[in-house]
Amino acid sequence: MSGHFLLCLTLSASACTPDTQNTQPTETLTTPDCAEGRHFEDGACVLNDAEANANATWDGSDPLCLNTCMWANDDTCDDGGDGPAWHLCAYGTDCSDCGPRAICEDTCLYSADAECDDGFTPALDGEAGESADTNLCTAGSDCSDCGSRY
Repeated sequence: MSGHFLLCLTLSASACTPDTQNTQPTETLTTPDCAEGRHFEDGACVLNDAEANANATWDGSDPLCLNTCMWANDDTCDDGGDGPAWHLCAYGTDCSDCGPRAICEDTCLYSADAECDDGFTPALDGEAGESADTNLCTAGSDCSDCGSRY
């Protein structure tokens, strides 16, 4: 098939077939089905409610609850905190899927014992503090030993 091109980009199980009459690249791009009340926009499933998507600034209070993660609103927790499926986004930036995240509390039973016990390891821009020694407590709950998480 010299001179023929097939470029097939797909996010679903759609099949791509070559266009034997055309020597230009063929592009098939399909979007995933989003949950009810959501639509696909800029690479993610987002809420239809514009007000719910507007939560893009943080006032510095604890807990942190932003939806600035590229994969926010996709029904999968992506911020690397407690119970995430992925650590693709900074801690506290996938609030719609992960819930609010503690930044710097000392609610852990083992706070101030000279070991970071909140189970979190900062890996992305915007994340802060020490890497956890243990996972005895929830992320952001051992501030004395781990430091602030954002």
